[in-house]
Amino acid sequence: MGRNSSHRSGIRKGLELVNSGGSPTGEPSGRDLISKIVARTMTVLVGNAFSKAMLVGFEFFLARALGASQYGAFSICLSLLFVVSNLGLLGLNFGIIQYLAIYQEQKQEDKVLSLVICALVVIGLAGSLLGTTLFATASLLAERLFRKPELAPGLRVLAFIVPLETINQCLSSIFQGLRKFKDHVLVSDLARNLCLAASIPFILKWNLSLSQIVEIMMAGSTLALVTGLLRLHRSLPSRKVPRPFALDSSVLRQIASFSYLLFFWNLFQNVAGRFQVLLAGVFLTSEGVGIFSLFLRIVLVFTFLQTAITRTAPVEFARLNHLKDHESLRRLFEFIAQSLLIISLLIALPIFVRPSFWLGLFGKAYSTQPWLLLPLVLGQVVNVGTGPIGHLLISCGAQSAVFLAALIASTTQLVSSCILMPTLGVAGAVFAETATTLSLVIIRHTLSYKYFGIHFLNRQLLALLSIFGLSALSGFLLALKGTGVASLVRGSAASIAVFACLMLAYSYLDKGLASNLAIPRSRSNP
Repeated sequence: MGRNSSHRSGIRKGLELVNSGGSPTGEPSGRDLISKIVARTMTVLVGNAFSKAMLVGFEFFLARALGASQYGAFSICLSLLFVVSNLGLLGLNFGIIQYLAIYQEQKQEDKVLSLVICALVVIGLAGSLLGTTLFATASLLAERLFRKPELAPGLRVLAFIVPLETINQCLSSIFQGLRKFKDHVLVSDLARNLCLAASIPFILKWNLSLSQIVEIMMAGSTLALVTGLLRLHRSLPSRKVPRPFALDSSVLRQIASFSYLLFFWNLFQNVAGRFQVLLAGVFLTSEGVGIFSLFLRIVLVFTFLQTAITRTAPVEFARLNHLKDHESLRRLFEFIAQSLLIISLLIALPIFVRPSFWLGLFGKAYSTQPWLLLPLVLGQVVNVGTGPIGHLLISCGAQSAVFLAALIASTTQLVSSCILMPTLGVAGAVFAETATTLSLVIIRHTLSYKYFGIHFLNRQLLALLSIFGLSALSGFLLALKGTGVASLVRGSAASIAVFACLMLAYSYLDKGLASNLAIPRSRSNP
């Protein structure tokens, strides 16, 4: 009891220092620390956004230049790389970040070095084992599981990338723990995606095969690994590498005990979309996989909005929960969720007005069934507003609830995909992904209502969706009168204008919506 009491007292004093801006030890004030956190957050957000934009742009290029079939084969390889690399991390990335921060605060340089070396060795061995297994089973996977023999050469090259990417993700976590956020962005995926984007002229000139494109990806991963190791050597508090028997192996037990449950949550959350592509690779043709993968890449724009919030909001959630300012916590969450929902609805309007136009930009094969894109977009729009619920639960110590939500949603994904894809093809993949997204939304709302009394399955959500439906319908009908870009611009402008007018009218009728969209202020930090 005494230890817990002193721990809470220390946190309380720290929060008081942050709010007051003072520092009794002469260290940077609370406001200075917050400024540093904001700067680091912007570094990560800008770097990740730039990196992801290059990858998405490269995938859009492949979808248009190579056609749906070859793009589908590349999507299977890329998705398999992400899934296997996340497996190789063994869930230790959470513990690495946590305990590096603790050891640095305690000035235990020997434990910092031991943790870094042990993590790199263990995760490197795991990645090497997975890569070897993938190389040995490449032909079996291509012919028996995916039933696409043309994948085998690409999978063999991919096997060499797996240990590289696994170590790169480990380095990324280490740099986060060491607060070297520029290096974290560089090794996580920026170097690899830069190489892929730079290869576009060579793909156009020499018509490279799938295995050659994967080799370019391997060059990017190798560049990231070499750069990351050099940067790590300069970042460590002590550059002297201890003898193996001098390492403190207890750090591995500590990070493993911290991370074992979050391993599954990390796997479910980070590779859910990629795992869906692998399921599509099992049940669909390469062309069908390419069409479905393009749909998912278009929907990715909405997750960028969610990521920007989930990288910054958890700190404020934890602060308000510790201060027991539940009213401000509720209002902050409502403000974030409804703002995300409204922005996402606005972005989705041009897609709903002319989905065939957007898909037709990539080729005729993608636009044969343009309406299939709409359920994915609508499901993701609703999902974006609920994303912060997971981080709100984690900030309040409800990790088991988050794990349960991810487990149920992943089970829904697996079962619905196995039932719908073999019979409905691409449509089945779309319906399975939409069902997975909506199930996750319902679970998140249920948990938020159980733990915090917060939910949005109410009249305001129905009103916003109705306003969106009327706006999209008006733009769609107006766009039918013409073809090309002019009709799209005319329909989109009309739908946005109708949306704005209806939102303004509804905000006058429902004061609760206007109240939720007012920027919340904490009583403890006015």
